[in-house]
Amino acid sequence: MRLFAVPSPRWLAPALAAVWLGVCGCTTLRLEGKSPLLPPKMSPQSVVLDIFFLRIPANDAAEAEAVWRQADEQRFPREVRDRWSWAGFRVGLVSGQVPPELAELMRLSDEASPLVFQETEGKDAESLTEEDAPVRRHIQTRLGNRVEVIASETYAELPFFRREAGKLLGCSVEKAQGMFALTCSAEKDGRIRLRLVPEIHHGDPHLQPVGGQGVLRLESRRDRHILEELACEAAMSPGDMLVVSCLADRRGSLGDYFLTTTQSGKREQKLLVIRLSQTQQDPLFDPQKAGQPLAGNEPAP
Repeated sequence: MRLFAVPSPRWLAPALAAVWLGVCGCTTLRLEGKSPLLPPKMSPQSVVLDIFFLRIPANDAAEAEAVWRQADEQRFPREVRDRWSWAGFRVGLVSGQVPPELAELMRLSDEASPLVFQETEGKDAESLTEEDAPVRRHIQTRLGNRVEVIASETYAELPFFRREAGKLLGCSVEKAQGMFALTCSAEKDGRIRLRLVPEIHHGDPHLQPVGGQGVLRLESRRDRHILEELACEAAMSPGDMLVVSCLADRRGSLGDYFLTTTQSGKREQKLLVIRLSQTQQDPLFDPQKAGQPLAGNEPAP
């Protein structure tokens, strides 16, 4: 009588799998239902912004005007444009396709996605003194939240004038830096209203009481001059871009301090571009809440 060795059970499963593959060959498995690899859906209150800082030579008026010919400055009321011009700023809105002049400054790729180039996450205008490439920040925020954008280097002293209650006030602050504060709210037609306010942050950080979400807490921050008289707003659809720069002939103005820099002895003008990249707002859903601040968000000061 012959004795046959019985395979160990632990080898049985791999052996059966090998036989099955030999018979059926290789095939692609398709998992039905929801895939864990799918990207998570944004919150209905989320907004995605791409913030760019570009540079052009300060004495190249032709290149600057080529960009501004494509930007609609008339989208802002006359009194807003006058106040910004007095302070040395210029603001406009670009809708639709990116103009060639602006695309060249942004060094956009010719591939399918119009905004493909080196990511510079977390960098602001201060990087412009070291890098020649466009600086980009990719931000996902919520309606009503405050986003701060650094616009300038830190100056040992920054003298400036401002208009308040019909009076002209002269100020001078030390260790000062130009900033822009952004907040977004929803429009009833599904667009996003972006509000932009220039600010001057100055001095050394120190503990200050800050209110938010019904709680008073202490935060380390610098003192601020919030230039509310220069606030501007624009209703934007995905793909629209808000363009901000300075008036090159207004040396010593706030716009000059905020949006110029010097590299290798050459003075350059900075161009701030804020693009609304994505929003989950839809006028078919909950239109009664459009324009209202989101509960639980810290309101902008």
